[in-house]
Amino acid sequence: MSTENLLGRLLGVLAAFPFVFYSGASCAQETGGTSAQGLEEVVVTAERRLETVQTTAIPVTVLSGEDIASQGVSQPEDLNKLVAGVNFTNNQNTQVYIRGVGDSALFGQLEVSINTDGVVIGEPSEVAGNFYDLQRVEVLKGPQGTLYGRNSDAGAINLISNKPTQTFGGYIQEEIGDFNLRRTTGAINLPITTDLAVRFAFYDSKRDGYLSDGFDDEDTRAARMHLLWTPSSDVSLLVTVDASRVGGTGQGNAFVGIGLTGTQSSPLANQYHQLAVVPSTAGDEPIPLLAPSFQDYENRSARAQLDWNLGFATLTAISGYRTQTFDYDQVQINGSNATNGSAHQFNTELRLSNQTERLKWSAGLYYITDTYEENLHGQYVFFSLPPFNAFATVNNYFQVPDLGTQSEAAFGQATFSLTDRFRVVGGARYTDETRTADLAAQWYGEGYDIPGISTLAINPMTGLQTNLYSYGYDKRLHAVDTSGKIGVEYDLRPKSLLYATISQGFKSGGFALSPPPQSTYLPEYLTAYTLGLKNRFFHDTVELNGELFYWDYTNQQITVTAPDINGAEGLITLNAGKSDLRGAELNFLWAPQASDRIGLQAQYEEATFQQFGAVTGFSSTSNGCSYKPTTYLGHAAYIENCVGLDLPLTPRWTGNADYSHTIGVRSGGDVVLAADVHFASSQQTTISNNSDFTEHGYGIFDASVAYEAPRRAWSFAAYIRNINNKLVYTNLNSIGFSPFLPPNLYNSTILPPRTFGVRLNMTF
Repeated sequence: MSTENLLGRLLGVLAAFPFVFYSGASCAQETGGTSAQGLEEVVVTAERRLETVQTTAIPVTVLSGEDIASQGVSQPEDLNKLVAGVNFTNNQNTQVYIRGVGDSALFGQLEVSINTDGVVIGEPSEVAGNFYDLQRVEVLKGPQGTLYGRNSDAGAINLISNKPTQTFGGYIQEEIGDFNLRRTTGAINLPITTDLAVRFAFYDSKRDGYLSDGFDDEDTRAARMHLLWTPSSDVSLLVTVDASRVGGTGQGNAFVGIGLTGTQSSPLANQYHQLAVVPSTAGDEPIPLLAPSFQDYENRSARAQLDWNLGFATLTAISGYRTQTFDYDQVQINGSNATNGSAHQFNTELRLSNQTERLKWSAGLYYITDTYEENLHGQYVFFSLPPFNAFATVNNYFQVPDLGTQSEAAFGQATFSLTDRFRVVGGARYTDETRTADLAAQWYGEGYDIPGISTLAINPMTGLQTNLYSYGYDKRLHAVDTSGKIGVEYDLRPKSLLYATISQGFKSGGFALSPPPQSTYLPEYLTAYTLGLKNRFFHDTVELNGELFYWDYTNQQITVTAPDINGAEGLITLNAGKSDLRGAELNFLWAPQASDRIGLQAQYEEATFQQFGAVTGFSSTSNGCSYKPTTYLGHAAYIENCVGLDLPLTPRWTGNADYSHTIGVRSGGDVVLAADVHFASSQQTTISNNSDFTEHGYGIFDASVAYEAPRRAWSFAAYIRNINNKLVYTNLNSIGFSPFLPPNLYNSTILPPRTFGVRLNMTF
């Protein structure tokens, strides 16, 4: 069915309701269906205390729980179209970039501190499965090292779930759509006694893959229970347990320019698969090297938060424990990665805070320990040089039985009012961190004939004798860092805030999949200079916020293909150079009348490498970098210089615009019509200026129509997302050289194609 026919039928169904429609703010109080004219105040905890967005002197974007539900946010990457300058990817592990600063290091940690109800999510793969029954999502842009600590140099994202109340009630929401989408979400709130309440919430979503080979699917189940005890007005204790399972096939790749054709369902893949077998030593059936893809992440967590008003200050104590087991096998067109393991995290924070007419302050202690265990093996098929009559199989097997982190910190931040309108801000955080790793790696294949290093051995995956290249290390890293923040705030008028800040953040160093001395890399640092202005005008009907920013990004952690100390080419993680990121962001919200909302979020950014000197194992000029022959660790190599190139995933322009119109009906309900567009200009998806690795810009249009019954007892909505069916490529890669592939053939992860569906919500 075409988009036009579907919209026509949906509007026809709504028009058939036995209501008389009318529009305008004058009837809002009579019906009780539309909100009063003006923009509501949004309360956040971005700076670890309750305050409104407009009085918080940092760049912060807030999405309400209704925004999350109506936009179908079920996975981290769904936030891309709602927040300018944010880019999530979810290829085996969640990666997040804010204004081009993100995760590019193997075994690295998130560059953005993602927190659920105040407890950090340490492992990237644990982020999915948390996007349900949310009160709001707060996106803080720029270093948050003072209050959020390490690994927050790009910013922080706070997921705030709905908490128990003393009112009985709940909801259940059912959503169906194309690609066989079936999604159910619900919650129930139960007051047990006058000082005890509990809230249960659950999420169950399953969808077929967008790609023809079944990839880009969803199979997620999650549940959460909050127990809130408030024995007095001065004391509250919140205890939470939750669990989630993320299954399905996982993130896949589409051939660039061939629609939704997944790389594993093509004739090219079939030819690879036919060759990717080896004879069994026992003479049985050949052993296939490419197994079916799947993923299975099981997450559990428990946390508790105590808030106690001591008079001079409020004591907040938050402790949490998270555990994960995982098992996946992700197949590429010419190989696969399979892994299994577990992760465990415990953290606790003690914080004192208070605010008076002149002084707002917060100080505390923080501790976290995180262990990660993994066993991974990969299988790849590479073809020989002409006449293409042979192929080589490379098997790798490595394990990380102990990748651990222990970090301790002390922090404080204060805002002092020098006058009724002028305030100064200062803060600092001291961090002492120790990281450990015990790694063993084994690489099997014909290409690992390294004199004096490799040996002949039986490949346990194939049973055949081949070259074995192995190494290992047991290392410990210790780092100390002090991050600071200073700033000023000035009230130009009662609802106009001018602020300027200098803030710092750092990301921990870590370990690489390389033999010593290339096995470790150092922390990276970011200092942000911000000038911002937040305004409300015309009786709170217009909100206009702006920001100018300059980010000084040094010691950036980058993974490149380069020779290791023994001459074997692999993925080397190093600290490379310096980058400058500068730009401006504008946020506009207008409620011309109670029935209308118009919003615009736009960001302009220039982000370029100022210093970049990486050693690679090959010479190429196709990506725009310059290459100079050199000798590296006794082996021939090249120095790659990429100064002047844009950072990946940093379009000059990005943003979104939206409009909603509410039409009251005589029954007291509302019909809400909404449309929005997410846009971005061209951007590189890797370190390059090659057009083959460029996403050339896009606009993605969405539309929805909803009916909300009186007192929101129930609602029904129909939506179409990505109406223009724009395929957006987010991580372009070359397939690799083979006799079966035409030149310049690439694959990439994608944003969702056109989808449509309906959603029914019932409250009680």
